[in-house]
Amino acid sequence: MPGLNGYDRFGRIARQSWVDGALTTHSTDTTVPNIPPIVALAYGYDKMGNRTHMYDARPGASRENRDWEYAYDGLNRLIEARRGVRDGSWADGPGGERWSLDMLGNWGEFEKDLDGDGAFGGVNDSLQEREHNFANEITKITDYADPTNPATGDDLEFGYTDTGAMAEQEQLDVFRQIKVLAYTHDAWQRLVRVEFGVELRAEYEYNGLNWRVVKRADMQESPDGTLTQERVMLYDSRWRIVEEWIDDDLDENPGIDRIAQQIWGPRYVDDAILRRQSTNLGNDDPNTTWETLHYYLTDALFSPVALVTHTGALAERVSYTPYGVARHHWAHDVNGDGAVTTDSGDPTSDVSLANDALNETIADAGYNVDADVNRDGVVDSTDINAITAAAAAALPDGMVSDADAGGGGADSAVGHASTLADQIIGNSYASQLYLSTALGRSIQSVDALFIVSYYTHKYEIRTNRNGLQIGRNVGGSCVKDTHPTAAGSWCNQTCNESRDDLGGNHCETQWGPRCCVCTGNIQWRFPLSSQNERAKTIRCVEAHELDHLSRCGLEPPMSSACDECLSYRKEIDCIYDDEGPPGTPPNWFRIACNAFPRREDSGWSEYVDETWQNCLRYCNTCFIANPLIGVGGCSQ
Repeated sequence: MPGLNGYDRFGRIARQSWVDGALTTHSTDTTVPNIPPIVALAYGYDKMGNRTHMYDARPGASRENRDWEYAYDGLNRLIEARRGVRDGSWADGPGGERWSLDMLGNWGEFEKDLDGDGAFGGVNDSLQEREHNFANEITKITDYADPTNPATGDDLEFGYTDTGAMAEQEQLDVFRQIKVLAYTHDAWQRLVRVEFGVELRAEYEYNGLNWRVVKRADMQESPDGTLTQERVMLYDSRWRIVEEWIDDDLDENPGIDRIAQQIWGPRYVDDAILRRQSTNLGNDDPNTTWETLHYYLTDALFSPVALVTHTGALAERVSYTPYGVARHHWAHDVNGDGAVTTDSGDPTSDVSLANDALNETIADAGYNVDADVNRDGVVDSTDINAITAAAAAALPDGMVSDADAGGGGADSAVGHASTLADQIIGNSYASQLYLSTALGRSIQSVDALFIVSYYTHKYEIRTNRNGLQIGRNVGGSCVKDTHPTAAGSWCNQTCNESRDDLGGNHCETQWGPRCCVCTGNIQWRFPLSSQNERAKTIRCVEAHELDHLSRCGLEPPMSSACDECLSYRKEIDCIYDDEGPPGTPPNWFRIACNAFPRREDSGWSEYVDETWQNCLRYCNTCFIANPLIGVGGCSQ
């Protein structure tokens, strides 16, 4: 069942299909295949490379809200995602989303079209108004039960630690009662404990490389604070989980009950291929028997959209909102609501929809591809019987896989953009960072977690470029001037538009220093192999830009106090703040301005050298200091 990609002339994926080996052209209708592909997705892009749509391209696709169309603002930020059906013309369905973004990319408003009428803000829709502080931390959400009635708004507040990690998050339960989700972080900003209401939900442990190696969670249908499951996780050298030792009855009978292995492929750093489990350890000695095997079928963002067994039978599907909120679908879910319903008296039930397509072939207009359970190209009594026997309730929102390993479930955590879904607390785990799919942002302070590492950085760059963001832009987005500039325009570039600089080109507009403050979205021109040097470079570039903002503010015109010399001095101070033994002047006091320390990491040396050269460029004089009095550096 290979994944087949079709590309446009710019090398972007325009169509992606996962098919059975027996798929060929239909014998009587050459416009369709003989059997349906398991997955077929069609993509489109605008001239800026933003994804404009994602359609279900399977013949006979019939679900009401199967397709997505996207819209962007002038900064190429996703502001609207409509959900519905594109069949010649567009028909809206429930599930569309819209964002009002401030100048830093924070969600000022978040709306959902719940009734599928194509409009937002109606009585039956969803509206959240959000507030943020000067550190871009979300501080309050006003959630309206009725967007047309301000009196129905519930205020949900957030608390933070002194280091910027989210400590408390108020949420509404199904009865619109406010519950507190409390996070505890250790001294290294790592999430170690989660409580919901008064109940403990999860605990986490990490190794010296900041990899999450132990997770304990309350997996009960009615949680009571008892941690019932423990997972011990093993990784490869690329930070990917490769094995889990799972204890499913930690509270009653501690000990490993099953082993799961995660196999990754070569197409991308997180290319999920196979998950296999040994669920009968007592009979495995000395060799392990893998009772369940599930293969991943992924989309263009490497998000699993379907899992199949080793025999090729569909096990489950997953669909996602643009920011990664997952909806699990059983293999026999025909209408796409997540459940399998068998009430023949309900015209929208899965059995009724399958009966409507009975005896229809893939070449017929009435064919329903989701009712063709065995994928033989015709909906027949075999499919009807299979759907009738598979009645099941929907899994909760956020679940990406069936966790019932004893019943043959895949129990997979790989979710949107190949992040790991933490289905207990509703977040995704991306290397060292917890992302809230509901909030569209991290719950941790990104700088302390070295978020510039390749493994985490790739999520932001890959998804932002396609307009499908899994989190708030971790770097500084463009800050529009509050007045028009002398040229009559605003800063119109964002930090992640710079592909070859450490904070320069993207801000070299007329009022450049105030346009951007770059942190996590810097594209590395210098190949920094050391994580410490990468993190320090981020801090020093940020110190440079923040110096501009602290002296100049956000409003033009630029004054003489906003020159580059002082900001480069601030960057130099940052670079050398820890040089030399305690009690002695820093090493940079003993060297000329055009010299730099040669470290193991040549990329770091190049960065330091360029910083010095820029210092010389913008400062009138540069002199060697007297190491005994501890003064020196670039000066005007």
